[in-house]
Amino acid sequence: MDTKIIHLSQNYPEAINSSIDVLKNGGIFIFPTDTVYGIGCLWNKDDAINHIYEIKQRDYQKPLSAYFSSIEMMKDYVADIPDIFYKIAEKNLPGCLTLILNKKDKISNLATSNLQTLGIRIPDNKFIKDLIDKLGEPILGTSANISNEASIKTAMDAFQIFNQRVSLIIEDDQNMIGIESTIIDLTQVPPKILRQGALKLSDIQNIS
Repeated sequence: MDTKIIHLSQNYPEAINSSIDVLKNGGIFIFPTDTVYGIGCLWNKDDAINHIYEIKQRDYQKPLSAYFSSIEMMKDYVADIPDIFYKIAEKNLPGCLTLILNKKDKISNLATSNLQTLGIRIPDNKFIKDLIDKLGEPILGTSANISNEASIKTAMDAFQIFNQRVSLIIEDDQNMIGIESTIIDLTQVPPKILRQGALKLSDIQNIS
């Protein structure tokens, strides 16, 4: 059966409810963020995590990130949050940042490639924040593409690549920057920029 596509502008409630059904049943979906399309699953579904790696042809040494709707939710999954996180978050979250923090044991080592760290995303995207709020728990994921190929910027591109491999695609082509997030490792002193992305370094406040 072909992957279902829901156009966010046409049926927002259906997009939310169908995504919840897919995720709670251990499925995978493709979703819009503020940067590029993501592919994800519920944080505690190891079979779905494995499936993401398989269909993306992703190296298991490359960890997934966790998507949250708020800092308060995030606190249940990470440890030893440094002061600099709050300085950066105040000016730049929600936004196009992935911030790496130490994780708590409740997050599967499978998702983090056996690392004791976790990439945190709080996207500036109403749909994904509303979805995670309604779920009451985070989503694990990464960019929706075949590993080492270009990021996907349209739902039709996602459909052509992942049709029958994922349960659902949420379409919202109009509200993404089209550049992946900037990644900063906050477990190092001083913090280290791992990837320059959508957020320019000059826009990041107080990173010292």
